[in-house]
Amino acid sequence: ALASAQAEADKSSIRSPTAGIVQAVPVQVGQAIQPGAEIASVVDPDPMLAVGAVSERERGNVLVGQNATMRFIDGMTRTGTIDYVGVSADKATRTYPVQALMQNGDGAIGDGVTCEMVVETAPITAYSVPRSALVFSDEGGLGVRVVDADSKARFVPIAVVDDAIGSVWVTGIEGTARVIVVGQDFVRD
Repeated sequence: ALASAQAEADKSSIRSPTAGIVQAVPVQVGQAIQPGAEIASVVDPDPMLAVGAVSERERGNVLVGQNATMRFIDGMTRTGTIDYVGVSADKATRTYPVQALMQNGDGAIGDGVTCEMVVETAPITAYSVPRSALVFSDEGGLGVRVVDADSKARFVPIAVVDDAIGSVWVTGIEGTARVIVVGQDFVRD
């Protein structure tokens, strides 16, 4: 009988399965509640999760375990580690979800705060060329025309890395090159 009474008494004390800060208590003392009903919202601020998205083009460059830097709207920065990269794209934006864990033992980062997540990927050599300098080869490949060491024009296949309003960043050009930016459609190899 004592054990049964003790078990009933233990039911009157409610303990959260996680440590944290009580965010909200939607019930009042003495109120009857049903099993499974929410009685409190507890937020565990450490670690904090930064959630973002990455484009189709960059998804392969973001890997679980990579370092990430989060810059918050108030100027504070924190470092973390990528712990999830999605495999299914959002149908509307064609972006993939990315998550990074960061330490927040001091509770300085509030839940729901906006931040920018920066993930440094392996560096590549790219060149900025005017968008108008891009041409197609006779086979349909995208490239630029350059003047080589013998002062002869030649086609160089490229891949677009990033684009801006008036220029594009491309790879495929080796070393120092003189890119033809005027009349490139009027010369051949």
